[in-house]
Amino acid sequence: MVAAAVAQLARHYNVPSAISAVSGTCCQSHQLMHQYSSTIQTLVMAGATEVSVLGHLSNAMQCSPTLAVICDEIMAMGNHFIQDIEMNGDALAVEAIRRAGPRGNFLSDKHTMEHLRQETRFNPAIFDWVDYNNWERGGKVNLLQRAEAKRQKILAEHEVPPLETAVEKEIAAILSASDKALG
Repeated sequence: MVAAAVAQLARHYNVPSAISAVSGTCCQSHQLMHQYSSTIQTLVMAGATEVSVLGHLSNAMQCSPTLAVICDEIMAMGNHFIQDIEMNGDALAVEAIRRAGPRGNFLSDKHTMEHLRQETRFNPAIFDWVDYNNWERGGKVNLLQRAEAKRQKILAEHEVPPLETAVEKEIAAILSASDKALG
């Protein structure tokens, strides 16, 4: 709650906030995910501009890259929830409400048909919304398995873009100066 208060103060004063998420202290994966999910959602909704220390365990003495992938998905979901919602006459269906009246039917209104399923939806990369029977038929691949597969894919396919020449020169100058100072 203190971290959420800090995020809200930072937002109020229009300054960025970098806040650490909970570092899991237990060994049970389902409890860790609940701790992270609750903390991340709270911090995102409180207005934190950066949430860090994702995937850490045992008071940050260990790190799980697979848990970091799960935390990334939780962050994506949190960021989706705080997107601006359109608030105008068309989005609020003001004319459709007038046409339908107090006991009317909105289902057959042209506005309903035009806007049906137009809302933005969160499309998860590793969370799975299928029902139990379809999950079972699909091989019972669980969240940890999907996160681990994504982690492996990232490691196999990710390419770091090269640094700009000016940045490489600056790094070389810093290293050279430190070599001389330590030398």
